[in-house]
Amino acid sequence: MDTGGWWLRGSHVFGQVAKVYSRGKRRHRNGSKRRRFSSEFKKKVALEALREQDTVQRIASRHKVHPNQVSAWKRQAVEGLSGVFEVGGKRGEDHEEAIRDLHAKIGSP
Repeated sequence: MDTGGWWLRGSHVFGQVAKVYSRGKRRHRNGSKRRRFSSEFKKKVALEALREQDTVQRIASRHKVHPNQVSAWKRQAVEGLSGVFEVGGKRGEDHEEAIRDLHAKIGSP
């Protein structure tokens, strides 16, 4: 159900619906802004989790992130590994196709 960007909570007093939170603000309950992590940081944490020298809980605590986040980054790293070992494959074909398209646009052979 589309609520127009607002989260709604029903009021039991008069059966009315009151506006509670705006989705666009992206603030936590304590008023802090949402944290953003660089790809280097994510890679570092995911590699630690893949090595399994420590528990996910301890890794999360050390880097001040939620354990679910560590597990998600670990899963994304494992899923992305399949593309690393592909020989030639799509990348080469896509690149050659892009070059052919560009040559067709400018009229070169």
